[in-house]
Amino acid sequence: MTVNWGVLWWLVLVLAFAVTALAETFLPFRSLPTSTARRWFANTVLIVASNVALICVYRFSGISLAFTMRGQSHGVLNRVALPYWAKFAIGFAALDLVAYVSHRLQHAIGPMWRMHQVHHSETDLDLTTGFRFHPLETLFAEGLALAGVALLGTPPAAVGFSGLAIIVLDFFEHGNFRIPDRADGILRRLIITPSMHRFHHSDAVAEQNANFGTVFSFWDRMFGTYRAGHPAGSVRYGLADLTDGSETNAARLLLLPFRRASGATLASGPSLDHPGLQTAKTLRTKESAQ
Repeated sequence: MTVNWGVLWWLVLVLAFAVTALAETFLPFRSLPTSTARRWFANTVLIVASNVALICVYRFSGISLAFTMRGQSHGVLNRVALPYWAKFAIGFAALDLVAYVSHRLQHAIGPMWRMHQVHHSETDLDLTTGFRFHPLETLFAEGLALAGVALLGTPPAAVGFSGLAIIVLDFFEHGNFRIPDRADGILRRLIITPSMHRFHHSDAVAEQNANFGTVFSFWDRMFGTYRAGHPAGSVRYGLADLTDGSETNAARLLLLPFRRASGATLASGPSLDHPGLQTAKTLRTKESAQ
């Protein structure tokens, strides 16, 4: 019996979305006052725009690149004698480390934060928050991942499984559903849990600089960015200066990174007070004084 891996990939994706949506309906973490239809529509527009950008710019996927690297014996893993399972495990873990590094860079470097703040603008987290990325951020993150595949020669199956795991975990981590504390405590020993990721979505800048992991939680523990989380319902999510983030339409979200600060306007606050931008702001102030 031949397995159609493309069909299986989509079945897992749709099932994960449906299960998370049902969990949000019957086991909600908290009430979401914003319009679900408006929030889902804006986030869907962003994911469609991001995928169109990827197709237009890169014209190939990580899986196709991995097949090319394997066929030409390029990449570190294609040059060492290891069993396939070891190459798969190393490749999968390495791609997750790349995602961790990419996420930290987006919080540390001013222009990247301006793109990434689109994701952080969500005030009512739900499973579609995993769609809420600016196309330019998606291009950067995918470019870094492709570079990792090319350097390592990651097995195609590991690349495909990594892509699926990231999407499924995005649903899980952003989902507005409640899981028992005991289960959360067990799961977070290995993977990022919703309570861990909710901490990262706080509107407090210091708390945004924690829990950067995508799949595995041990990168945050290893690099000192792990935080336990908040008591249930004790935190506001989003950007401090954008109180209606989940009501913001897709057009405004696409323009958000390019808006200049003007008093308490849309892109001030976290985008300019963020550590990654504060250094540049201080230098400009010193230059003006001179």
